[in-house]
Amino acid sequence: MKKEQLLNLLNEQANQPTTKTTRKDIIKVVAQLVEKHIKDNADVYGISTTRKHTNYVNLGDVVEIVAKSIFNNDLHKNNNSYDVEHNGEKVEVKFATSDAYAHKINKNNIVDYYLIITYTKALGGMVFKVPYTERQQIKVNKQGRVITNQLAKYIDNDLTKRVFH
Repeated sequence: MKKEQLLNLLNEQANQPTTKTTRKDIIKVVAQLVEKHIKDNADVYGISTTRKHTNYVNLGDVVEIVAKSIFNNDLHKNNNSYDVEHNGEKVEVKFATSDAYAHKINKNNIVDYYLIITYTKALGGMVFKVPYTERQQIKVNKQGRVITNQLAKYIDNDLTKRVFH
């Protein structure tokens, strides 16, 4: 799909009457990331729909595509053992919000580091960079899903500015 189609889907998703206010805010932030980081007329491939609505897009997939754009990767969500390649390093991207935690870390995938991109209304957007060797430090909930509240020592201020500002 084209960038414009993706933005239209996000706008439609945010403006559904059943969408909660917090969720609407998060969807709008994701749309802003798409607007800022993905080139006009770019083709985006492989974004999943949500479990409940086939015309809603998975926000984690969209943020992964945004990360791919930031690091000049193809804008294609694929099923590799990593999400993004940057300077020869393999990177797993996780998107966690106050409304929905990120998917579990796949213990079978060996990457160089994890980028945990988070957004909460109270704190805004933050990017955490966690080396693979320290992956046990990644904070998860009881279901093993990556949460927004990560250790401060992993905040990457440069990437946070690059992504969100």
